[in-house]
Amino acid sequence: TFKCEYAATPIKIPSMIQQINSTMVHLLSKNEKITKELGEIQQNNREMKDAMVKENYELKQRINELSEALRKKNEEDQKANERISELTSENEAMK
Repeated sequence: TFKCEYAATPIKIPSMIQQINSTMVHLLSKNEKITKELGEIQQNNREMKDAMVKENYELKQRINELSEALRKKNEEDQKANERISELTSENEAMK
């Protein structure tokens, strides 16, 4: 058998190959776990993004509804103020 020249004690090559294979299996297992977790995180991110897009759309719709209601209310208030001015003028004229 071959021996590693750089080791403090001689190591047989088949033993080194076994250690490398064991390490590779361990790393592949970790990689699979990390890949699975990453997939779950990406799915959660997609779901959160979809929910935020939907909520954003709903909020914009609500803002538009409230803006339109406010515009109409302002028009009504303007007409009421004009009518008050007319009545005030008529009242002053009658005095």
